[in-house]
Order: sequence, then structure tokens, then C-alpha cells
Amino acid sequence: MIEPSKHVEYKGRKIPHYYGDVVRILFLIAGVIILLSLPFYNGLIPINTSVSTVFVILLAFGAAIVNPQHMWIVLVNTVIAAVALAIFEYYAVVGYGVEETILVIVRQLLAVLFLFALYYSGKTLRAMLMRPSF
Repeated sequence: MIEPSKHVEYKGRKIPHYYGDVVRILFLIAGVIILLSLPFYNGLIPINTSVSTVFVILLAFGAAIVNPQHMWIVLVNTVIAAVALAIFEYYAVVGYGVEETILVIVRQLLAVLFLFALYYSGKTLRAMLMRPSF
């Protein structure tokens, strides 16, 4: 089980479910998989290769700036994870049986990584939005 970061505060109150560090790791792992896959499968997602590269930069940037003091970046990371999950899962399903099996597996792996990133980002966002309980 993944444990939340300890002693994290947002606007003067403790956040019991801050998983920004987990999301950071998941984004970086996904970025590395995408970068390693692009030379072999530049159609990892059927868009321009430069868009895929910009997406990797966005992942690295989102991972680098996530912190418990700014809820907006947790929200942005949640949106990035949701959109990436939808895109990679869609192309994994559409490509199944039509494209190379390894390409479908890489897409599915990325979809799973973004599913976990979405879960942990959403959990962190929910904790930041909740009113403090007294």
C-alpha cells in the first residue's frame, strides 16, 4: 500500500491524503516509457511526434512543480492524468488486433500508469478541497 506524505500542510491545515510524490513518480515513469518508445513507435498515439515530445515535457513539468501549497497544480495534474488515460486507453483498444501487439501493450501500460496517477491526484485534490474537520 502506498502511504501519503507525512506532515503536509495546505493553507495552515494538515492534508491527510497528499500523494503528490506518488503522482510525480508515475508521471516520470510514463514520460520515460513514452520517450523510450517514440523512436520505435512514433505512432504511439497517432499524432505528430512533436506533440508527443511536448506532452513528455508537460509531464516532467507537472511532476517537477507539484507541491502541497498550490491546489491549482494538483488540479492540472488531475486533468493531465485523466486526458492521458482516455487517450492511451482509446488507442490501445482501437489498435488491438490491428497494430503490433507490443504497441498495444505499451499503450495499455501507459493507460494503467495514468489511471493510478488520476486516482492519487484525485485523492489529493479531494483532501485539499475538504473542509477541515474539528
